[in-house]
Amino acid sequence: MRNITDIVSGLLLLGLVLFGFSLTTTLPKPLPGAYFGPASFPNLILTLIAIGACGLIAKALFIRSSLPTKIRFYPRALCFIFLFFGYLIAFLSFGFLIATVPFLIAAQLLFGRSNIVTICITALVGTAGIYAFITYVFKVPLP
Repeated sequence: MRNITDIVSGLLLLGLVLFGFSLTTTLPKPLPGAYFGPASFPNLILTLIAIGACGLIAKALFIRSSLPTKIRFYPRALCFIFLFFGYLIAFLSFGFLIATVPFLIAAQLLFGRSNIVTICITALVGTAGIYAFITYVFKVPLP
């Protein structure tokens, strides 16, 4: 039996990754002499999602499932996928700092965190940490 849920999920993710790559083509190119540019971080995340989606499809095609093959619906996972691509659109429209804080807050709420103070502190510190790391270590200006 093939796990049809994994195949459908993998194909959906690959489609969304292609959409994401089309969005990142509008970001500025790296500065002369720089290896990384503003699109490097989103492209890295999209590449990792694509690798995971291909692994999911390969697993479904080559490993027989002992479970019944019916399509299962996971609303939280689907919400996160749409949240991530909403983040990509916001990233391109508003820039890294403005888009990342609400994304991290929404993702934590989606996955069950309930302490709003901890959520806000995590989102602010996480955003600042990522920004500092990418800007100062990789010397990449984020939009």
